[in-house]
Amino acid sequence: MFLFDLFCASLLILFEIVLLEGWINIMDIVMSITGPNQQPRSNASQVNVIFFIIYNLLGSSVILMVFIR
Repeated sequence: MFLFDLFCASLLILFEIVLLEGWINIMDIVMSITGPNQQPRSNASQVNVIFFIIYNLLGSSVILMVFIR
């Protein structure tokens, strides 16, 4: 289970997403978020995928630029 409630845990999750290590599992969990006091539903919030796409593109390009220079 991934926990975004703690700052350190959320930074670790974001670091894993940038490294492309298990980011699809995290994306599936985030897509199942419905709201407070509601059960998760599969593909309930598909708009959250936009964050993962943009974050992966920008994050991987920044890491690539750091190691190239």
